[in-house]
Amino acid sequence: MSNLSKIFLAQKKYNEKIRIANGDNVKSSKALSYWTEKYILGMVSEFDEVLREIDWKKHRKSQFVPNRINIAYELSDLTKYILSLWELWGFEADDVIEYVDLKSRILELQSMQEFSVIPDGIPIVITDIDGTLGDWRTTFIDWLHSKGIKNIIEDPVSSLNLDLDLDMLYTGYSDLKEEFESSGKYREIAIYPDSRETLERLKNFYGAYIISVTARPSHIYRRIWMDTWIWIENNRLPVDQLKIGSESRIILAHELSKTHPVIMLEDNSSLLLRGANSGITIFGRRQQYNCGVSHRNLRLVDSFSEVETSEFFPDLQKSNPKESE
Repeated sequence: MSNLSKIFLAQKKYNEKIRIANGDNVKSSKALSYWTEKYILGMVSEFDEVLREIDWKKHRKSQFVPNRINIAYELSDLTKYILSLWELWGFEADDVIEYVDLKSRILELQSMQEFSVIPDGIPIVITDIDGTLGDWRTTFIDWLHSKGIKNIIEDPVSSLNLDLDLDMLYTGYSDLKEEFESSGKYREIAIYPDSRETLERLKNFYGAYIISVTARPSHIYRRIWMDTWIWIENNRLPVDQLKIGSESRIILAHELSKTHPVIMLEDNSSLLLRGANSGITIFGRRQQYNCGVSHRNLRLVDSFSEVETSEFFPDLQKSNPKESE
């Protein structure tokens, strides 16, 4: 047993003794909220104790010398409250290590992407994911079948609102979608056969910088950003940056187009038109729900493989006279 496991187990036993004495059933949402509040308030108090151990009031003259051992005792109290929160919500010591390590990886990836410098003039591809690179609808319906939900009508793909197309009550659909999203199923989205080939062509031929943008609700389920990045890695997509947002991608494309050639890959009819109307060249994966849209800057295709490489950035043909092997 690791040292962390021993400390975690000792804290768990102590917490259970206190909570039993208080007559609480921590499985109830009320008790979970109560003890979460208590532990966080305890931490606030301990933060104050740490501040008392240092000379933090800069507006006052002081000869105070911080005591390192006193700091250690106060930090120990803070650590015990943190472990108590983990334990309260049903996690174990190994979970602490796993999630802290995962969060470190996420922060490193996001920082690396956020501060990456896009070379001047390099072509940029801004691509949607669901309905463009990945077949979210089919994957979700297959998941419904796997749960034993059989009374599903055939999806006509007539709108972006899958609940309407499947004739499902929104409340039931919303609950199922939340379960899908919160359980990591975005890692399992089926990829369209032409997606990797298209992005690799753009990367190899033009040296394009590729930004994936998705409207998935990562503000609700924090795991979604990493689930999406793992999907990108597992499918070997040459994506340089992942961003979360919907209409913000139009603003992003417009700003980048001032200094770079930019194209977008999309399926949402509103975003197709808004992007095209903003002067961005857009290639849309044709779906039933977008087949009626039209604009001089927009081309709808059944597969991106239909598009010749030189058609993506026609103005750059002369500098790239032939495709890479």
